[in-house]
Amino acid sequence: MSIIRKKSGGKCAIEGCSSRARKNPDISFHRFPMANERFVYRPGDEPGKVEKTDMHEVWKTVTRVKVTSAQNTRICSLHFSSSDYLYGDTTSGMRRTLKKSAIPSRKLPDGQKETFDKSAISLVEKSNMADEIIDDKENAIRVCMLSEYIKNEKDLQTATGIESFEILNAIIDMIAKHFFKESEIITPRDRVIMTYVMLKQNLDYRFLNMLFHCDGAEKCEEIFHTTLRVLSECFKTLIALPLYEKMSESWPVHFSEIKIVLDCIEIQGRDSCYQVIVGSSLGGIISYISEPYKKDEYNANIFRESRLTKLLRPGDGVMVDREFPHEQVCKINGWKCVKPKSLKEQKYLKRFNQTINNFRIVGSTRDKIEEILIVICGTMNMSTLVGKSETVEID
Repeated sequence: MSIIRKKSGGKCAIEGCSSRARKNPDISFHRFPMANERFVYRPGDEPGKVEKTDMHEVWKTVTRVKVTSAQNTRICSLHFSSSDYLYGDTTSGMRRTLKKSAIPSRKLPDGQKETFDKSAISLVEKSNMADEIIDDKENAIRVCMLSEYIKNEKDLQTATGIESFEILNAIIDMIAKHFFKESEIITPRDRVIMTYVMLKQNLDYRFLNMLFHCDGAEKCEEIFHTTLRVLSECFKTLIALPLYEKMSESWPVHFSEIKIVLDCIEIQGRDSCYQVIVGSSLGGIISYISEPYKKDEYNANIFRESRLTKLLRPGDGVMVDREFPHEQVCKINGWKCVKPKSLKEQKYLKRFNQTINNFRIVGSTRDKIEEILIVICGTMNMSTLVGKSETVEID
């Protein structure tokens, strides 16, 4: 991390505040946001709608400061609460740094109440901005989250398994409304990135806390499980069996008899190997996920109580991988087995196994595995839909 050195000087721009950098060495002074530099997101008047406001305008509203040059306008630390800061290790010389979502809220001009509900601030984005400068008499060290080091889609894929920023933003929009009333300890953007980093890398919560500054490993674990649950509920709408009449609608003519593609995915756990049955269209949209079961406990009767038996009819075609225990499954349900004849057909089956096992958390825990699989498969569906330029609408 780079150390930013600034000469002490200047005064607070808020009317009635007498803070001066030279006279008050224990007070820090923070630059006024530039216009279109970063933004604050708040719930709109309609359910599910989000309003985007320039942080520059937010600060002007709450401080009543007439800004002629944001670059030279400073607000002192007396107008921020302690929760507006991230704190470093003071014993090693690290100082506190102002969060990018911070809004002045203390000792404001008489009659001026806080206009924006701070509990509703959920996401601050950069817009071609330089690094935030925190003015302090001594050296200031900027505390960064891992998400700030994700500069391109390759970085995003490596860290989270999410294929593009378009998909990341869609996921953020999907869950943002669920966290507007949460504390500002972490934004929806960092929530999503942190959760997917955990899914992809399976890190120790103490280390994850070092990357995202969540006020401790326990809080970090709580945020992960809360976000995972919300993501799972949202993604369930993207993993649904279509109406029977539409199951073969978009398939090639020579596949018209096939209603679903089934693949058996093996998950190597710490103590035993689990298997999950995944159903999809030939185009790669996942529409069915079975409960995980131990490999040595496999029984074709696993489908008797599943949604598939209620949807598929005797004589329907089911495409299966060659390694899939298809004979028992199809025989007991009266389905017609179709094996892929070409590599092109097999790629749809192999893709799921490879992608799911790329998320390291899958093989490390049996806890929450259903929610984890729904999130991973839902993300795969979103990637497929975005790749086809289809509109994704999620309640």
